Amino acid sequence: MNSKQIFFFSLIVLSVVMGVDWYKHRPIKPKTPQAARTAINIDEIEPIEEEDLPEDNDSPETETNPATKPEDGSEGKDSQTPESVVQKPESKIEELGQTDPVIASFLSLKRNPFEVSPYAKLIEQLKKKAEAEAVKVNQPKETAKVTRLNSVYSASIAIGTTLMAVIDSKTYKEGEIFNDMRIKEIKPEIVLLEKNNDKFLIPKRGVNLVISEDGSYSIEDTYLDK
Repeated sequence: MNSKQIFFFSLIVLSVVMGVDWYKHRPIKPKTPQAARTAINIDEIEPIEEEDLPEDNDSPETETNPATKPEDGSEGKDSQTPESVVQKPESKIEELGQTDPVIASFLSLKRNPFEVSPYAKLIEQLKKKAEAEAVKVNQPKETAKVTRLNSVYSASIAIGTTLMAVIDSKTYKEGEIFNDMRIKEIKPEIVLLEKNNDKFLIPKRGVNLVISEDGSYSIEDTYLDK
């Protein structure tokens, strides 16, 4: 899963959690009490004559009955939701958690879903690590210093499987010291020596040696061309 997929997955999870949180604390409109019902016999109702009707028909019926008129300061109480109604009982939430798998999963979370996502911290750490590696790659690499020595590698002698070199009229084998430098490798065309981290080369007589800036080298045997 790449960082983009993780980001969209976090948005989906956050949306679901916010929906559950709203569902827990959503305002609920209180139920209005139902009026008492009375059985009425239609046959006993007397017909109303037109002259008995009140003259002022524009006034609402509620004004003639002072019992139904709201008292001073009571307006707007129905629109205000009591705190006891807003807060859902824990038992009701547990019941929803038993029937709704989504709510049940979020009720069992061990951490606050509104905290900073651990995936965001992980992405930030990976980003810093990638930037550090990019800086490290762009830095110039330290190359070992390669130097050609003016000593004369005149001949090589093979004794069994061991190859020895004649340098400045003296015979040396691998591992011995030549002018405070250890002979690391002896080849028929060149001798490789080391001192600390530096390398030194002695080409055989008749061998052309070319050393590049990056420390690599190439040889060409021209002894038989002469």
